[in-house]
Amino acid sequence: MNSSMGLAEVLYAASKIKDKNKQIIHLQKHSTKMLKEIIGLCYDPRVQWRLPPGKPPYRALPKASDAQGVLKAEMRKMAIFVENPQYKDLSPLKRETQFVQLLESIDCDDAEMLCSIKDRKMPYKNLSKDLMKEAFPGISQGW
Repeated sequence: MNSSMGLAEVLYAASKIKDKNKQIIHLQKHSTKMLKEIIGLCYDPRVQWRLPPGKPPYRALPKASDAQGVLKAEMRKMAIFVENPQYKDLSPLKRETQFVQLLESIDCDDAEMLCSIKDRKMPYKNLSKDLMKEAFPGISQGW
């Protein structure tokens, strides 16, 4: 994956491609563990988010801050926000505070995308669960 491209940018670019086969090629070309994790966080029913629905109040970074790579570096924190025995004793307030802190530290497009994905909505048109299954057959085991 181009290191300057954020996860939201990869998905947004894929959504603008009209031909399904070209979409799949684009997604596979930019395939990384983090991209697959984001897709799984949206579509895998085994993933249970431990955050309230809706967009939390946060201050988005200005686009000029050039933080596209930050979400990739912070993907390990996603375990805090989903059902995970390691974080079962974390209070809801602490979990939500950490989510807001994450949103405020990542690229504004990645933050918007993450808020939608948390609510099981892919924010980009033409990127269905079926398309993702076709692009990444290995990640869709069980969903």
